[in-house]
Amino acid sequence: MTDREIYLTKNVFVAGSAPGITYNPRTERHLERGLNQYLDQGPGRALTVSGPSKSGKTVLAERLLPRDQNIWIEGPDLTTVDLMWDRIVDWLGLYDLVEVSRQQADGEGRQLGMSVGVPKVVSFDASKKNDNTITTGVRRSRKQAITTVAREGLEAVETPVVIDDFHYIAEEAKQAVARAIKTIIPFSKVVLIAIPHEAFDVVRNEADMGGRVSQLLIDVWSEEELQFIAESGFAALNIADEHEIGVTLAANSYGAPFLMQDL
Repeated sequence: MTDREIYLTKNVFVAGSAPGITYNPRTERHLERGLNQYLDQGPGRALTVSGPSKSGKTVLAERLLPRDQNIWIEGPDLTTVDLMWDRIVDWLGLYDLVEVSRQQADGEGRQLGMSVGVPKVVSFDASKKNDNTITTGVRRSRKQAITTVAREGLEAVETPVVIDDFHYIAEEAKQAVARAIKTIIPFSKVVLIAIPHEAFDVVRNEADMGGRVSQLLIDVWSEEELQFIAESGFAALNIADEHEIGVTLAANSYGAPFLMQDL
């Protein structure tokens, strides 16, 4: 008798986050290959991954560009372009100045205060202290403009930037974000996830981006592709689908893998 791995249903059918067991690469549509081709090509272009709502755009991007290894920015959070730069700098940990404030007691019990600026430091451990010194604070800051720090960091490490739900960026910030993207695509990959009619917002908001944006279109799923989710999930759970429930669910999921996983 062979051992069989036991799964919880909630870890097999996953709606709203990246599935593992029931992930369907839709190989015949060459979606992963299309995204990889963009990542492998030279600099100077952004890529929009567009498709209907709940069609698997984000899941595809997460598969090839994991959130813990790439800079992910949520479109609804971008009410100003400064928030985009903040996210990039924070993710990369780019600080060129660390100020450490200390208080030290002298032999007569008086408190002596001092502030020390430490240039060109990315991280700093202020937890160590002796009996006579108490660290009261560490403040990380930047002497250079945040845009300069972010661009220099991206150019040095070449980390892709993914903006999810690009169509939800605040209207008043879209032009500034589009212009910011133009300045970083010469040395960094930028992937924009959006619904189809908003996929080229970056071009509409910055005319000079024309010809610098490629598109990867995610089509509505066929019922057979949706059935793959049920078949692979039922197999993992050791369930025999004698009444073809998977077929029924696929027919009622409106071409959306999110709905299929949820049902």
